[in-house]
Order: sequence, then C-alpha cells, then structure tokens
Amino acid sequence: MMDRTNCLVIIAMTLLLMPIMAVEAQVRKEHSPVKFRKPVDSIMTITYKMVDDQLVPSITDKHYYNSDQLLSRAIRSWVTNGDTSLYQIDYTYKNGHLAKTISNSTGETVYDFDEKGRPATYGSKNMGSYQVEYDKNGRIHRLTQNAIMSKDTITYSYHDGWYKTVKTADGVMSGRRVVKKASYYYGEKLYATISAYDSLLTIYSDGRRLEQKNADYDTTTQWIEQDLKTTSKMAKQPNDPFIHFIRETSEFTLKSKRITAPKGDWTMYYHLFGSDLKGPLREFKFRRIYYSDGTTAGDTSADVSWVSTLPTTLKQE
Repeated sequence: MMDRTNCLVIIAMTLLLMPIMAVEAQVRKEHSPVKFRKPVDSIMTITYKMVDDQLVPSITDKHYYNSDQLLSRAIRSWVTNGDTSLYQIDYTYKNGHLAKTISNSTGETVYDFDEKGRPATYGSKNMGSYQVEYDKNGRIHRLTQNAIMSKDTITYSYHDGWYKTVKTADGVMSGRRVVKKASYYYGEKLYATISAYDSLLTIYSDGRRLEQKNADYDTTTQWIEQDLKTTSKMAKQPNDPFIHFIRETSEFTLKSKRITAPKGDWTMYYHLFGSDLKGPLREFKFRRIYYSDGTTAGDTSADVSWVSTLPTTLKQE
C-alpha cells in the first residue's frame, strides 16, 4: 500500500491538473496521524530509477510533521531536462481534521474541508471553484465545477451491486453546448459509458473495449440499467468507487509487486510494476527518518547490495 504521506502529496499535485478526479480521490483519503514506532519530526526520501543498470536520483521528497504527527508541510523537487522544479504544499488542521492546504508552487491553491474531514470546496484563481455534496450515507452525490471556461457537474447514484455517474459539461470548453456522459460501474469494474454528444457507446468486457456508434442515449441507458439490475445479485455494493477513474482510460491489466525493508519503519522501498502490454518498470526509494527524540534511521543513499537481491520480473501468480 502507498504510505499516507506520499498519497497526500500525489493527490494535491493531481488536483492542479485534474481537479474533479482528484477531489474524488481526496474523499477517499483519511487524514490521520502517521504511524511510526515513535514520534517523527521529518522524513527525507529520494526516489531512484534504473538507467543503463545505474541507479539515478529522480525525485526528492521532504515531509514535516506537527506535534500531533499530522503532515504539516511537503516539498517535492525533481529535475527535467536539466531544470529543477519545486512543489510545496502546507497543511492546516482544525479539531484533528484537515482544514485547508495551500500550494505555493504554481500559485495559491486552497481546499476547505467539512467537520468530518471531507472536501467541501476547492478553489484557485486560475482553475475556478469546485463544490462537493454528499448523500446521507456519506458518499459523494454531486461534484460541481464553476470555472471561467466551463461548468461541469458529476452526479452519482448508487444501486445494489452497481453505481452510475452522469457528467454534464457546459461552457466555452464544450462549445457552449451541454454535453452529457453516463458511466456505469458493476462491482469493481467499469462496465459501460454512453455519450449523448457523439452517441458513442463503449462496453468493457473481459479486458476488451467494444464500441458502438450512433447509440441513442436514452434508450441505451435504459437497457444498460436493466441489465445491471438483472445481474446485480452477483455483486455487492462497491465500497470504494473512485478506484475506477484511472482504469477508465486503460485497456490492459496492471501487475505490481512491492518490497520494503526493514520491517516496521521502512527505509528502503522497491516497486516493480508493468502491464500485459509493457514490460516491468523499477522504482526505488531510500529514506532517512528524523525522530522527535533526536535519533535517526535509514539513509537516502542507494543501497546497491540490497538492490542486487531484488526480483526484476513479474511472475504470474
């Protein structure tokens, strides 16, 4: 599993690029104190990639924690084509819940959360504002974007074993036309999408993507929902629907393997991942933990001897 700190940073960075998707991901994230064998002040992590059989530093992360062991500041730096980029985000809390985050990398970005620690609004001068509404069961009911160039709304409806999202877009980005698209999820998988704009129906089955043009939106949504109702007894209500937004654009199955060392407060991390269509990639993290009592653990230098013991292929299990 990805550790809580890295997930917070990735979510915040993603919000700048894909706000609605990232707010949905943010709802899934539970903000609570980090868990180490003793209190920590900060952690420095360097991510390495393998280039011509050599470990090359690619990303540096620095995380700072407050007295409640909550993430207070995250700084990420990386080099692209010789240029160093820096991303910094500060977190503030109220009554133990995340209240807002402010990024001073690409401009100020502010997120406000409700009393349960869930995103309520998100806004920036450049991107516009976003509002999140929940149903009585605490699930997302509606996401609304109010930006200069567009106004998008995603509405969720949950059923027995499946759920539906309907996205409507209006504004300059959609040619001043209202664009509607419905997506259906059955169990833990994207089942179908239908667009009222171009009348394109897409069915996902057994790892394949099947498309049908000139599909009537109203008629198609009716038979999709009837089909899902008929087969819903075979699946349970999905507890975590937001896992699918990345999968929606993927036509292959990802495989992954993670190894950490030592046990407990790991200081070395290895991620081997790939897909049916592409060979595995290798990612290495080495971190130094600064505890509140003045002691430290780990090193950000790559441990070549440990790396030599790691697997390089993903075996079919």
